Amino acid sequence: MDLISGLTEITFQLILRDLQKYCKQKYEIYFCGGGTKNDYLMDKFKELKLENLQFFKTSDLGIDPLDVEAMTFAWLAKKRIEKQKIKLTSVTGSKPCLMGEVIN
Repeated sequence: MDLISGLTEITFQLILRDLQKYCKQKYEIYFCGGGTKNDYLMDKFKELKLENLQFFKTSDLGIDPLDVEAMTFAWLAKKRIEKQKIKLTSVTGSKPCLMGEVIN
């Protein structure tokens, strides 16, 4: 197995492991970023027969998968400029905090 296919399989297995661990209820999972251009990876998720999970790309919502990262950083910048704390407790366990630094 070559390096890229090996890394793709590891990526698939790690994502699948956490989905099975944390997503016990019904969920729609939306993929974004460069990985959505990997048809092999995306097909592996679509071929899964998990009753509680459905897989999509953000393009199914009309949002280009490659634009999501840029939109996220823009949203984080807006929150920082407005001095609004980001609550990531459920994701990272951290306390709400201001993200980043504004330099004049």
